[in-house]
Order: sequence, then structure tokens, then C-alpha cells
Amino acid sequence: MSSMKRVLSALSALFVVSLFVIGALAIVADNSEASLFPKNVRGYVRDNVGNPVQNAPVTINVRWAFDNDIIRATYTTTAGTDGLYSKSVLGADWDVGDLIEVIATNPLNSDQEDNSAIADNTAMQYIDVTFPYEIPEFGIGFLGMLAAGIAVAAVGVALFVFWKRK
Repeated sequence: MSSMKRVLSALSALFVVSLFVIGALAIVADNSEASLFPKNVRGYVRDNVGNPVQNAPVTINVRWAFDNDIIRATYTTTAGTDGLYSKSVLGADWDVGDLIEVIATNPLNSDQEDNSAIADNTAMQYIDVTFPYEIPEFGIGFLGMLAAGIAVAAVGVALFVFWKRK
């Protein structure tokens, strides 16, 4: 009977050690740091020359570090008259290593621009958003430049053909 007790005692000890090993492996496998405090996400929304974009709606998405397609939390706020936005993100909604994406909407033309940063272990994260230059006559920056280039080329070809005929 005493040998049976020793076998059961050894099996119990082996079971407890196995549980500790599995628990330690699970902790090591998750290398993200859980945040214990809220994070203040703030920054400026500016136009292409650095002027503040007043009253711009701002969306803040916190994307999971291991799969940026998964949004853990979404917050919204509005930039002030100086272009500054600020929003507190709950500690349960972010971890170190998560991607913090800020999307600003220009209230004048509804264009959107974004910027992002990897969450660090500080209580405050600065992420500025700057709208690119646009040619007002043609709309979107790159497409406007392309349209302007085509128009200039067409005028150049027309002038060349006209002068060649004379």
C-alpha cells in the first residue's frame, strides 16, 4: 500500500509541475505587454503648409499587434481651433506593440488622411496628421498633377503642329 501512495504522490507532483510548465510557456508565447494605464493619444491636424485644420473629425483605431486587420477599439474626437486633438484610450483597449491609427477628415472637402504609430509603454502618444497639397482645379493631388501634365503636353503638341504648318 505504501508503494501505491508513493506512485500517486509522484504522479500528483508531475501533474503540478506540468501545469507550471504549460503556464510558463503560455506567458512566454504572448510577448505583448498588457497596459495597466490609459494612454492619451494626441496630435495636430494640419494642412500642407502647417496651418491647423479646425474642427476636423478624428477617428482613432487601435489595431491588435499580431494582426493589424483586427481593430481592438475605436474612439472619435474633434480637433480644436488650433488643430489639436486629444483622446484617452482605456488601458484595457491597448497593449504595447499595438498599431494606433489616426484618421482625420477635412471638414471643408471631406478628404481623409491618416497616420499611425506603434504603441509604446508611455502614457502619452503623439501622432500628427498632415493633409497633402492638392491642386484645387483638378481635385486629388496626384491625379490633378497628371491631368495638368496631360493638358500642358496637349497644348505643346498643338502649338508645335500649328508652327510647323506656317
